[in-house]
Amino acid sequence: KNADFKWWGYGIEAICEKSSLRKTWQGITSGLEMYQIYKQSKIVINDYIREAKGIAANQRMFEVMGVGSFLLTRNAPNLIEEFPSNLFVTYTDAKDCLDKINYYLRNESEREEIAKAGQKYLIEKCSYKELMAEIGSIIKEAYFNKFKRE
Repeated sequence: KNADFKWWGYGIEAICEKSSLRKTWQGITSGLEMYQIYKQSKIVINDYIREAKGIAANQRMFEVMGVGSFLLTRNAPNLIEEFPSNLFVTYTDAKDCLDKINYYLRNESEREEIAKAGQKYLIEKCSYKELMAEIGSIIKEAYFNKFKRE
């Protein structure tokens, strides 16, 4: 209620007609417009689909951190294993999400520091150069393992 909340995306039909969420829906977006929205946002809330079965690492996480925005994402066990803890903030339920939104809206410098850390990490660790090196080592290992067995 105290923040200028807007959201984009699919699922408006699943929201009750009387819900205040309907008034904040901005439609569906993609491409450059979507990245501009991420960049202009103080906080981008991320969730993942039920079918992910508790494994969170969707494209939105990388897009939001990549443009240097603050990511607040639903917690999942794999996040601790796959990412340093200073790149984004997680929430466990709706109350925790709201508490963290309010906290980080009041603590701008901390929010910006986390957003910058996420962007720096992606630039350094998730570039195409890094990705190709990782894929190359996986292919090499599979290739050599195949011939060791034969």
